[in-house]
Amino acid sequence: MSYIDKNELYYENLVRNHFKISNVPLEFQTFKIQQIALDRGQLEFLNIPKKALSEEIILYAIEKDYVDNFTFYNIPNKFKTYEVCKNAVIHYPSIIKIIPLKFITKGFLKELNESNVHISEYYMGYIKECIQANNKINGVISLNEKTTIKTSKSPKNKLPDNIKNIDLNTLIYIDPSILKDFKVFGINNLGELLDASEMSEFYMHYVEGWSYIYSKESNEKHTKFLDNTIRLLRCEYLDEAPLIDIDDDQIKFYELCYLLGVPFCNYSTLIRSFGSDCSAKEFFQKMQDQSIIEILSKNGAGKKTIFDILWRTKVILDYYKRHSNEKVQDEDNEIEYLKNELQRLREESKKIDTQIDTIIEKIQEKTLNQSKGGAIK
Repeated sequence: MSYIDKNELYYENLVRNHFKISNVPLEFQTFKIQQIALDRGQLEFLNIPKKALSEEIILYAIEKDYVDNFTFYNIPNKFKTYEVCKNAVIHYPSIIKIIPLKFITKGFLKELNESNVHISEYYMGYIKECIQANNKINGVISLNEKTTIKTSKSPKNKLPDNIKNIDLNTLIYIDPSILKDFKVFGINNLGELLDASEMSEFYMHYVEGWSYIYSKESNEKHTKFLDNTIRLLRCEYLDEAPLIDIDDDQIKFYELCYLLGVPFCNYSTLIRSFGSDCSAKEFFQKMQDQSIIEILSKNGAGKKTIFDILWRTKVILDYYKRHSNEKVQDEDNEIEYLKNELQRLREESKKIDTQIDTIIEKIQEKTLNQSKGGAIK
């Protein structure tokens, strides 16, 4: 037995006896050893060094239901292949929000339907946008020159100038270091950001090679919440659905924080304030409590953190309040329509009753004449 074979066997036995996969040297990180580790639980998948990952072990983790939104987001982009993304969505449908935009096509959805995957209605608007974007994309980003986006049509956002020209530096809930990054794309005001965000998934997931633009540290820090922060801005200024159900009592709290675009540095404060088992429904109810600022402060939140969380929550709640009023108005209109329809049918019913009475009278009259020996005319 060779030296390498002996060492593989050595580490294989160690892993079988609960030796952490993260402590296995890279040269012995075989699929078999990783598979043994994953059979112990999800945490071992998270412990596999990124340099030791492979599409094969990722697919194995997906099959074992170890890959949720948070886990998928941290998988290196080069492994987010069509097959990996499809299987991830099949096992965890909400992952469709963070797969590369280029995969979200009618063909992709057809395969999901054939696998009997049910996508939440809260994602349907986003999915339609992605399909439309894929149909419209006819240019490329050059990573070696000044970054530009070629589109066949002018931006569709028709914002008033007072909103379109808002300086991004005045939006204090966006990290200053991110604002600096935006300049790479020539984005300086809110209008330019919202126009570019029609390709936001293009920036965040579609382009392979963020590392050519940003450092690894910058990617880790910013991309985890930037996309959803932009979506909140689109919700606030363009009235687009935020993809968050405020009555959801199933979503995990860290997933909710992710969808809210909350920076990771504020997660511990929120967990102390609400508990790791807090549902979206409980969170939004508590955020409307008059004592919420005091609760957040007691748990270590500074003024900036409190403002950040309050803004994100307010955008979501305001959206549902607006659309709740519309729903009530729609219901009122429907009731009025049904009342008018009922009145119309009653009037028609009266006319039909009159016609029926007339026909009955004629039948009776002719029947009587016939019995008297007359002929029916």
